[in-house]
Amino acid sequence: MARETGPPLAWHARVLLAAPWLLTFSFSSSASKKTVGSVVRLEEQLDPIAVVSAINLQKHKDKAFVRDIRGVLASRAPASLKAQVSGAFGEDGCALIVSERVVNSPLELSSPLQQAIFDEIAWATEDEPTEALRKSFMFSRFLLFSRIYIDKAPPAGKKQKQMPQRDGIGARDQVVYVRPEDEFLHKHCQWSFTYPTQTAHDIQGLHQYRLVMGIDHEGVARARKGLDAIFGKFLPEKN
Repeated sequence: MARETGPPLAWHARVLLAAPWLLTFSFSSSASKKTVGSVVRLEEQLDPIAVVSAINLQKHKDKAFVRDIRGVLASRAPASLKAQVSGAFGEDGCALIVSERVVNSPLELSSPLQQAIFDEIAWATEDEPTEALRKSFMFSRFLLFSRIYIDKAPPAGKKQKQMPQRDGIGARDQVVYVRPEDEFLHKHCQWSFTYPTQTAHDIQGLHQYRLVMGIDHEGVARARKGLDAIFGKFLPEKN
């Protein structure tokens, strides 16, 4: 298995946003993106099994794929979160984290890929050759997508106490996170919401949803620490 530091200049990522369509976008990365992001391939295969990178949403706001994503999220976000979604695309300092892996990728990829992308973003703010490039990686918050499965609990009876919901997920519902890191990111994010994916094949008893999250630096730090404690010591030890 080989890990490449930084995606190639032109690469393709697929983001399942909403039924009934699969949005496929491609874009040409600047030379600076060689320092941020990873592509993982099995040594005997050309197709990647995992890719992670960061996209400056303000810098690429006029690209078709960013406009498409923004349109979908604007239509799917609850009224209470429309301002947060708009801010993610309309204000400086927000990055879309593109993180996709094939279904049967080893769980051991979870922590090193997530730790690496946030480390590389931080390093780029100091190591990029020009001030403009360094500033382009100065993110204060991040937008993330995930796939989750929800086992919906039966409705409470008349005599049962109605439990509060978060993101449309009831307190009695069981959530299955496809990627281990998403449980920690979801726990520490500032806002989030879900919507059903009608094109996905549900597993018996489980229904697939898209999970959209907005998280700041402090939330990322807490999520990374929790992930690292369970899936390997990849964070640098403090003296």
